[in-house]
Amino acid sequence: MPPKHPNRLFQNKTPSNRLRQLSSIAEAEALGSVEFFTHIGLLVFGGVAGGIVFGMWSPLLVVMVHISVLTLEKWTAKRVVKAQRASLYWPVLGLLFIRASTFSAICVHVWTFDGDVFKFVTTALLVAATINIFVYHATHSEIIVAVFVPVWIGYLVITALAFIEFGLAVEPFMFLLTACCILPYFLLALKSAQERWTKNDIIQQSFNHTQKLDALGHLVAGVAHDFNNILTVTRGNAELLSGTVGQAQDELVNEIVKASDRGAALAGQLLAFGRRSMLSPEPIQIEPFFEDIQTLLQRVLPENIQLVFSVAPDVPTVFVDKHQLETALVNLATNARDAITGAGRIDITAEAIAFDGSDLGQTETNLAPGEYVMISVADDGAGIPDDLQESIFDPFFTTKPVGKGSGLGLPMVIGFAEQSSGGVRLESNVGYGTRVTLFFPVMQDASGNDPDSR
Repeated sequence: MPPKHPNRLFQNKTPSNRLRQLSSIAEAEALGSVEFFTHIGLLVFGGVAGGIVFGMWSPLLVVMVHISVLTLEKWTAKRVVKAQRASLYWPVLGLLFIRASTFSAICVHVWTFDGDVFKFVTTALLVAATINIFVYHATHSEIIVAVFVPVWIGYLVITALAFIEFGLAVEPFMFLLTACCILPYFLLALKSAQERWTKNDIIQQSFNHTQKLDALGHLVAGVAHDFNNILTVTRGNAELLSGTVGQAQDELVNEIVKASDRGAALAGQLLAFGRRSMLSPEPIQIEPFFEDIQTLLQRVLPENIQLVFSVAPDVPTVFVDKHQLETALVNLATNARDAITGAGRIDITAEAIAFDGSDLGQTETNLAPGEYVMISVADDGAGIPDDLQESIFDPFFTTKPVGKGSGLGLPMVIGFAEQSSGGVRLESNVGYGTRVTLFFPVMQDASGNDPDSR
């Protein structure tokens, strides 16, 4: 499943995302790195130089506090990431906030000294801190806030001190003007970096995910073919034995046949996930198809769940494998059933959509522009937590108890949809239910036109 868009403020709070942010803290001026020692060296050099040249040693004390918090922050972040302890996210962020506050305190303290050189040093330090936020943490909103707030509180304090010291003179207004110029430039640059880096990150993660699934698909398809061959031999011999032995043994042979059928169904799911199924597509009109499958689905669902079918007017014909489509809808309906506690409702709908390449939401697969039929299965069940949605289409992943699910139902659905030149979209909110939408391209005739449009 492609990653979610992470540049919206506080959108993704999953453990994996928080560990990723903690990793960003640990790696930015990492403990023992050249950047880390440069940071410390410059501050110590400035503090010592100020003491020797101007006889002002008090900033060095604040610098030492800052360095201590910085070291503790980097060490803690590194240990937390190594231990995969996402629960310690806020304590590490608190250390980052304290470190930024001590840096801001250094700037305010230096500003209070007499002399233009100290005003210049203070401005340079604050600008450097702003650039540091942009360079190291541009895609992590919580980290930006933790560092940005103390730094800009320092700006406001210094501006207030400037007005107290100089009154309505040029100096405080120039400092305020500098701050006002830096802020919008920083925010615009930050927005641009977030969009660019987020796009590159999504492309890279999607590419890695596709490579992983493609390699696994080849492996699964090979295993499924061999497994299917073994099942064919087993079933064939069982059928030959059936009727030629005693009644008790005949019952055992029937169990062998049933087990072979279950194994064949599993092999079919593996092949569908691996995008290696031998599909037999045919023209399917959705409304008659829904009428046919309604009886089948009603056998799967208990009486306390209401099953509602709905087809929008003029839904065009699709060219897909009817058996695989039935299996996909049964899988989705079964998952919807298991998500509902007590009475509930499952809606299966179909409508046409003209896709122009724009965003369709959290779509699991990339769709080419064109005309599609959307078939949705929606329930009012428990919904899927955000931290599980990234894994829901992974092979062998299941939230059901041991023995209740193979973890191949949804991978089969997405494999069948993609092999049919379509795709899948998942929408789910905890407490409100889940909707899974299948996209299938509209059937084209030899001239490339939708036959239903004439």
